[in-house]
Amino acid sequence: MHTRPLRLILKRWKALYIVGCWLLTFGLVWLAAPLLPEPMLQTLATVLEFGWIYYGTRIFRGREELLVVPRPWWRMTARPRAGFLLGPLFLFGAAQAVLFLFAQPGWAWATSLVEYAALAALYLGSSITLARRRRAPSVPKLSE
Repeated sequence: MHTRPLRLILKRWKALYIVGCWLLTFGLVWLAAPLLPEPMLQTLATVLEFGWIYYGTRIFRGREELLVVPRPWWRMTARPRAGFLLGPLFLFGAAQAVLFLFAQPGWAWATSLVEYAALAALYLGSSITLARRRRAPSVPKLSE
């Protein structure tokens, strides 16, 4: 039996995925709040958020991408431009977490710093690699 992997191509489905995952994360953290201490609660929120963002990069596809073949682990977007837009946003979040960490030390800012820095590195690294591969000259095949 062969099943087709989940792939989201249309922007409206991608937006629905993002909003749905954010609401699900918020709901789970809200339900867990009375049961867990603050550091564990923040760790749970960070792990859930990072997980659904990274999983989204596995199922989101650009129009020109193959649907069945899985993306390489490092590839976060279909084209470099998207990662060059998202990477700095996460980098800004990491910088903001650093400022808040110095102003008001706490576990929440530390986990946010790690999450946003990792996502910024993944998105920017992916886009740099994709941009280099698109600019690389094609090697002509040798004829026999």
